[in-house]
Amino acid sequence: MSDQPLKFTPDAVGRIDSKNRIFGENLPDLSKESLKVLRASKATAHKLQGMIVCAAPMMGNSILLHCYHRLPKGARLNDAVTFAKEEADKFEMARPASIAAQTRATFDDGVSRAFQSVVGLKPKHQAKQFLHALQDGNVKSAFALAPITNGKLGKIVFHKSEHAHVVDALRHAMSQSLKDEETQLDLTVLAKQLHAKNLEFLKPSKTDRAVVIALLDATQDDRNKLIASMGFLGALNPNRPSLAAKKSLISRFALVSVLTAGLLYLFMPAPIYVSNFAVTRPSEAQVIALPFGAFLEQVNIRAGQIAKNGQTIVTLRAPQIEDALAEQVIQTQLEEITAQEALDIGNIAEFQLAEKRKEIAIIRTEQLNERAAILNVKTKGDAKVVSIQSQSDKGMFLGEGSPIVTLQNNGKHDIIIEVKHADAARLKAGQKGRVTFRGLSVRNYDFTVLSAPVLSPNPNGPTPVLQIVARLNSPDQSDLINGLNGFAKIDTGEAPRIVGLTRSLREYIRVNLWTYLGITF
Repeated sequence: MSDQPLKFTPDAVGRIDSKNRIFGENLPDLSKESLKVLRASKATAHKLQGMIVCAAPMMGNSILLHCYHRLPKGARLNDAVTFAKEEADKFEMARPASIAAQTRATFDDGVSRAFQSVVGLKPKHQAKQFLHALQDGNVKSAFALAPITNGKLGKIVFHKSEHAHVVDALRHAMSQSLKDEETQLDLTVLAKQLHAKNLEFLKPSKTDRAVVIALLDATQDDRNKLIASMGFLGALNPNRPSLAAKKSLISRFALVSVLTAGLLYLFMPAPIYVSNFAVTRPSEAQVIALPFGAFLEQVNIRAGQIAKNGQTIVTLRAPQIEDALAEQVIQTQLEEITAQEALDIGNIAEFQLAEKRKEIAIIRTEQLNERAAILNVKTKGDAKVVSIQSQSDKGMFLGEGSPIVTLQNNGKHDIIIEVKHADAARLKAGQKGRVTFRGLSVRNYDFTVLSAPVLSPNPNGPTPVLQIVARLNSPDQSDLINGLNGFAKIDTGEAPRIVGLTRSLREYIRVNLWTYLGITF
């Protein structure tokens, strides 16, 4: 059967390279398990997805695939496997002949006329016209052309648009050809897609500025004509040396334009913003603190919740008050007994004295009850709990003056903005600005500055920081909570943009010149 190769016409031809990449069309889907089966030490055949797949190993750990829906009538499977093996051997022996080794023919008139036909055309039209002229000059095998610049392949131009569907595969094959890595099998598969028997490339020996031509079913005469003209084909490359001068001119013009635009941008008036971090705080808040030490007994609400009017939010316990109350109750009872005994014996003076001591004990008891009532912390009106002692601190002793809870009465917020010393002189009450908060970046809040910058204690260090207070103007502040961090921008008026961009640098230079040289400006 191997003497009659035309009897076997595979329905699909493909190749698997050493990295298990699959080349070819109309092949069955090959899984990892199928690839392992096909990688045998000798030619073999398998039935995969309804197709007979003959696999023959080639050099370089590649595999040739012949796929049949059914074998020719009277053919045996062993014959198909043998045919695949013979074809694999042919591909390994076939090597593209070096252009340099080919016999140069006389520069053909048809090719000459093709070059003449593109003289005066724009570079982007020359390649297409050259291919058309070759067809008229009886070099009909040339169907595609691509420029090469510094070893890199440019845009592929086709003689007929019907060939454009293989542009990606053709580009890959051309690139491999320039690296001397092409395989005859890849060219054969690509030729079949173009309904041809043979595909080859004519490429120059140097690839700094040249072209590569793709040929279909080329005759030796076509090869000789084009080989003789390879030295002139670089003229079809649109990347001409004169283009470098044009690029240089364009680059200089672009540079001047960018510099001019940059200067205009820097010296045009623009709003000057002072920006820095900001944090929210309640605009009106009530802090409830202990007038005496007590133990935390119960916390009935969490921070962020709304406390209703009269609701007990924290319960405390003061053993000293409990002991004092018990002592005063006993004292009151003792004075009642003493007064009664004095009355019984007619000692009016002692009776009156005991009654006075009893009144004093009752007054002290009332005072202690008032202090005990403080231990049940209640709200006056509805309020939002900003901060409160944690339930996990139950049983902890809280000293005199310890804050128990902070309540926000109106739901409005201020923001505290840190200010750089270089920006302090530009800030004053009444200025407007906008702030965005982390987690709420889709919304901006307008605010009005309430005060000029003032020095405030720094919670993160010993050095005080400059701060200003601003009032949020947005009526809906339901998304905000106390202590929310954000970034604020304050509009301080207009000036040339370069003034705003360099104010920190100018302040630094001004201070150092005055400090070390006594120069002011």
